[in-house]
Amino acid sequence: MAKLGGGAAKLVDIALRRYNVPEWARIYIYKYAARNKLATIRHAIGMVSIGRKKGRITNESVTLPNGMSFRMDSIVKLLSLFFHCAQSIAKLEEHWTTSYNVGNPEYEARFSELAMQDFARARAIKNLIEGLKYRVSAEPESIKPLFDRLAQIDDWNERLLTMGIVLDYSLVKTFGIPFYKVFYPTVPEFMRSFGKAFTPKQGAERWCFTEASSLIASGRMPADQALGLSRELLMLVRESIDRNTALAKELKIEKEISLLREIAIAYPLHTLRDAGMPIDPEAEVSRILKQARG
Repeated sequence: MAKLGGGAAKLVDIALRRYNVPEWARIYIYKYAARNKLATIRHAIGMVSIGRKKGRITNESVTLPNGMSFRMDSIVKLLSLFFHCAQSIAKLEEHWTTSYNVGNPEYEARFSELAMQDFARARAIKNLIEGLKYRVSAEPESIKPLFDRLAQIDDWNERLLTMGIVLDYSLVKTFGIPFYKVFYPTVPEFMRSFGKAFTPKQGAERWCFTEASSLIASGRMPADQALGLSRELLMLVRESIDRNTALAKELKIEKEISLLREIAIAYPLHTLRDAGMPIDPEAEVSRILKQARG
């Protein structure tokens, strides 16, 4: 694990305790802290550790309580990216229950419920954008390779693994929830519905996670099949993030996105290990970050 000076280590440890960050994430956050100056770390933590400070919003910009300012059109691009991911996931779940002979009433009911939840998420994001007096941007090319591959999955065990663990932990938990925590203090009137749409696992979402974990723990899905699919999808997630480098630069959050990229890959892998898959998550993260898609 990277070594930090006393001031940086204290700041990171406070943040980890305050925001209930998983213990395994410490290694990635320490690496981020070791690569950056103390002022950068304070600035990053200040995005969510705000005390009683309030942000400011105008038609042209959003200023966080820590003083960090973003152009509104850049924020709308980011929100539109979230919208298209949620909408694409919902359409995929809906398609799986209507275009195939499911043969399992519980799967059909649960995935229909998942689709409804994800359509609700997409609507919440769209409402936020429209509440800011903007329109959703066109679907970005950056996410198409990922969703084209997802559309090809026809094995129900692989679908459970994909929705219950891989996408939920690499996209929703890694990007959606931090976004909510960062921007809620500035625009609470718009972020409340966003937050409700991204509540902790419940109903079909909880069922899907439990079923996916059970596939791994019981051996009903061979470890090599589960790991192979996870590697492939996380590679595509990584590439989607990399294709949005220009947006990260526009928002001036390249360093934070670099950290979140590692977390997005690591979170599903650590979850798979916790479910019983015999893997070294850190080695897998390193492999995915270094490997160029052939």
